[in-house]
Amino acid sequence: MSADAPPERPQPIPLGNGGSISREDAALLLAPLEPGSSTLKAHVWFLYRLAGLGDWDRFTTAYAATGLHADEDSPNAPLRQVQALNTVVSDMERYRLTAAALAAAGEQTGRFSDPYRRYREMVAIELMSSCGKEVEAAGFAPLTLRAW
Repeated sequence: MSADAPPERPQPIPLGNGGSISREDAALLLAPLEPGSSTLKAHVWFLYRLAGLGDWDRFTTAYAATGLHADEDSPNAPLRQVQALNTVVSDMERYRLTAAALAAAGEQTGRFSDPYRRYREMVAIELMSSCGKEVEAAGFAPLTLRAW
């Protein structure tokens, strides 16, 4: 690797049954996030790193360069933002439950701060949407993954 070449991307984090990850991988995901970090930015980081798109330094550089905001008030903000950073067109679908669970845990423990009042509800809907048709029948609209 030359001095000008970007560092290699890390491997995606392996998911177990139901989207579970190891304690070591959970610690890896949480380590760079300061207490009080935006839940949205954490959520995007989880998706980004789970998919192996890059490490924390690459993420923070790309997040700033792309002009993303940790307080974006949009129902699809985490998916929209990670797609803006997804230069290798990695499939995010299988990481959604794990990322939402980590974001929800951070919200519940007070480690993260919600960028706006409805963000906690959005994370709950994202968690519930992993249940499939039962959630839609209950009147919750699942988040959609769109190419931006």
